This record gives sequence, structure tokens and C-alpha cells, in this order.
Amino acid sequence: MTHTVTRQGHWEAASQGNTAFALRLYQQLAAQPGNLFFSPLSLTLALAMTCAGARRRTEAQMARVLGFELPPSKLHPALAALAEAVAGPGAAGEAELRIANALWPHARHTLLAAYLALVSATYAAQITPLEYSAPDAARQVINAWVEERTAGRIRDLIPDGVLDAAMELVLTNAIYF
Repeated sequence: MTHTVTRQGHWEAASQGNTAFALRLYQQLAAQPGNLFFSPLSLTLALAMTCAGARRRTEAQMARVLGFELPPSKLHPALAALAEAVAGPGAAGEAELRIANALWPHARHTLLAAYLALVSATYAAQITPLEYSAPDAARQVINAWVEERTAGRIRDLIPDGVLDAAMELVLTNAIYF
């Protein structure tokens, strides 16, 4: 899938917003002792999918924190183009970066069709309803998906006991480098 942003400024604005968010987050995380590794783009994409489902005050607050200055109609295609620009299979001997997104709503819920279309088309998110009354089975499905999308590098993303019958939605974003 190829996302074209008709005006280069949109892609640049999304990149600048992501960079500003990354620097603020790094300042917070670097205050803790130990090694630090995180993917600002991966976090931005996951939170942008969440923001796409938010409305009014919540949407505005998320956009401010994440440095989103574009309106949603321009933001989401710009972020998709940004992700596409940095991800993909590397040539022989080069690094490879894969980004995988998924939504796992509770099977009893129906998410808005417009939202599902946006995250599916723009973020290539897989949407799979799960029955969280069997939390371990749901955890195994999600973990298997993550493991497959990361060529076996990330196993057991969700540890035993994290999911329970009260879960309404799980959003996953996996990055493999």
C-alpha cells in the first residue's frame, strides 16, 4: 500500500511533531537509570490510532501532547506516509524495519465503520474481535500475531495475567528492527 501526501509540508509537519514528541518523551524516560531504547514513531502511530477514535476534548488533548498540528484529514495520511518512508524490507545486508498494528476489540462491540476503515487503510491495522471472557486464549491469539509479525523476535508481548474478562479493546503496535 502506498500513501501519497500531496503536499510535502504535511509529511514534514507530521515528522516535526513526532520529533518534538520524541524529545519530550526522551527527557522524561532518560531521567530513569539504565539503558533506554524506544521507538517514538511506533508510539506515535499507536497513539494516533487511539486519537483517531477520540472526539472533542480528548482528541484535542491527545493531539496537543503528541504534537499533531495537522487536522485529522491530513494528519493520518501524513503519518502513514512517514511510516512507509522508514519501514520496509532492507536490501541484502541492510537493516529491515517492520511495523505492525492491530486492534483487538471485545467480540460484543461493534466499532464505527469509519474508524475501522481509517485504521485499516491508513495504518494497515488488522482488526480482530476477541472474546475476553477467556483471557488466556485472547492473550495467546495476540501474542501469536505479534510473534508472527516480528519474525519470532517478540514473544509473549502480553504476559499471563494482564488480560481479564473486563477488557474492552487491546491495541497492539509491534516494531521489528
